[in-house]
Amino acid sequence: MDAFTLRLNDELRKADLFCEGPSRESTDRCVDKKAWETNGIGFLAAIDIRREQFDRILVIRTSVGIRCAFDQSAYAYLWRKCAWQRFWQSEQEIAPGRPYTPQYIESVGISWPDKETDDRLVLTLGSERGCISNFHDVYFRLWRANPARQQPTLLLDRAEYVYLGRHDPPIVGSVGESDASIEFTTTSLDVGVHSYQTVRHYRIDGERVLRIDPIALSPSSFIEEWLKSDWAESAQWHASHPLASLEHWHRKFHAAFGEYIGDTQHCHKNSDLRQVGIAFGDSDVEPPTNVYFLVRWRPPFHFEMVDVSLKPRADCNEPDQDAEDSHRTLFPIQDWR
Repeated sequence: MDAFTLRLNDELRKADLFCEGPSRESTDRCVDKKAWETNGIGFLAAIDIRREQFDRILVIRTSVGIRCAFDQSAYAYLWRKCAWQRFWQSEQEIAPGRPYTPQYIESVGISWPDKETDDRLVLTLGSERGCISNFHDVYFRLWRANPARQQPTLLLDRAEYVYLGRHDPPIVGSVGESDASIEFTTTSLDVGVHSYQTVRHYRIDGERVLRIDPIALSPSSFIEEWLKSDWAESAQWHASHPLASLEHWHRKFHAAFGEYIGDTQHCHKNSDLRQVGIAFGDSDVEPPTNVYFLVRWRPPFHFEMVDVSLKPRADCNEPDQDAEDSHRTLFPIQDWR
């Protein structure tokens, strides 16, 4: 298969369809504005072909050049009845009136087949690339596919505006027979903190996709997810505190910006409790509102909102710097690829 891939890409190179020009001194013609505008054909990137699952699955990625980036499509084939049969694809039909969201597909993950139905889950992770800025969308999409059906079923299609400059690739994940995990770097409510690692873990129950633990990797990132999410979702991540009170605080500071008040505090009377203070408001206009969030943390990454108050608890006075490990990740190999 490697020889076949090399042969295909060699033909594209001979046809001068890559962004890199024929000489070593050539500029990147997908970035160079003049070269891009004077080229009447357009550009492609190398075709990527990989075998998976003991060589029974073939995944192919193709790329069409757009300014400063590529729009990619992906296809999966199963070796069946002595032939490669396509059972899944991810591509965009460009047509009037349809939204066009080009993406660079970072990875395609395919689960092992279900023993009873032969269904497979297919997870694609992608990002939006551009000439400037490290802030763009990432995309994650999840399908249920079966070689016996003509069309896969799209179960999840999400885009989130994130920070791409911390890791390469900027979005990573994995997929099993009934769940999918995704991780990326998103913006913090505290501009001084800038960004943090966030996770999306889903359980697939029939056609339903449910977000489950882990919700976050630290007490503060859990609070950020709790505040950013819709109340219908955040309401599920609580302990025994009355929901009406938590809903009041959620509504008041939903998607608000603020500044963390010192380190996360460990509560010595309750070993699984952490307190995080956040000052909300623009201090140049009016004094900020100090709010203290009490979170229950049970290993490894189970968090619950316990209480929200304008006053800190007296027993939460031990700095817990390990709670906010900025390098914590579920996918430690991402920068090694």
